[in-house]
Amino acid sequence: MYNMCAEHVATETGTGLLWHAVDGNGNTMCARIFSAAPTPEGANDREDYCRSCMSAVGDAVRSSPVGNPRNPAVGGQPHGQ
Repeated sequence: MYNMCAEHVATETGTGLLWHAVDGNGNTMCARIFSAAPTPEGANDREDYCRSCMSAVGDAVRSSPVGNPRNPAVGGQPHGQ
């Protein structure tokens, strides 16, 4: 499981938040270093996800036994089929 952390960014219409996936050590999956700060409610025009972080999380999930549909869950098929 990964945590998420938001970075304040400038957008073409004002400000926004760019959400990064953070590993168990508190490092972003895209290796970007920034300081996240709380944002007042409604202070941002837009929110988006870091594509590099989302790709890294997707790769990690696909490579894990839990994320691989070819490896059934412990206990085999439900209903004995």
